[in-house]
Amino acid sequence: MPIPPHNTQNPIAHIFPRIVIATPAVLHVSSLRQLGVTHVLLMSKFVSLERIEGKGFETLQIINYHPENLQDSFNQCFDFIEQALEQPHGKLLMISSKRRPGDPAGTISATIVIAFLRRRGMDLMAAIVQVTFSMLLWDWPSAELFPTETQWEQLHHYCDHLDQMGIHGQIMAIEEILVPGQAGVAEEEEEAPAGEAPKWKTWTRIKYLWKSTLGVSTPTF
Repeated sequence: MPIPPHNTQNPIAHIFPRIVIATPAVLHVSSLRQLGVTHVLLMSKFVSLERIEGKGFETLQIINYHPENLQDSFNQCFDFIEQALEQPHGKLLMISSKRRPGDPAGTISATIVIAFLRRRGMDLMAAIVQVTFSMLLWDWPSAELFPTETQWEQLHHYCDHLDQMGIHGQIMAIEEILVPGQAGVAEEEEEAPAGEAPKWKTWTRIKYLWKSTLGVSTPTF
């Protein structure tokens, strides 16, 4: 089955070359292989991973969570993300689903990835800009771009916890976050896989938004 058409109903956001946020619509073996996904992290008890189990993907489904208390799931999620990124060709797909119509499912995925980047040492605001602008540029519904007020409070509490542990946030290049020791990798305009919008060129726009929004030097991607 090909990747579902990319639109606001089935958004697929390439946060980084190795982390993707999407909806459950992509949970098909052929779709995941087209995306190059090796690991699937699912935050939902309403969606099954049965279709892709035993097909060569590493999976983690977290069902005992509440969208307004994600902190309890942070460490379990982060360990799984680390497992994906430690592999030379590992690529993580982050999915969360709506508990009921109207729920902003995307905010759960965004909050998890933002918190993960903060744990890796990225400044909180820089992580928020990176994730939300990437989702925006990949046509994610605007109502699902930013963490909810309660999730925002959780992020601040988590950042305070990291500060107490001596893990302070910095404005960092993406390679320093995801591929330590390989900063300065040249930007690549990858050809979009079939069914995806050719938007890798929009990294240039993201870099501009970093500078204009945060007032910092343009990061390297």
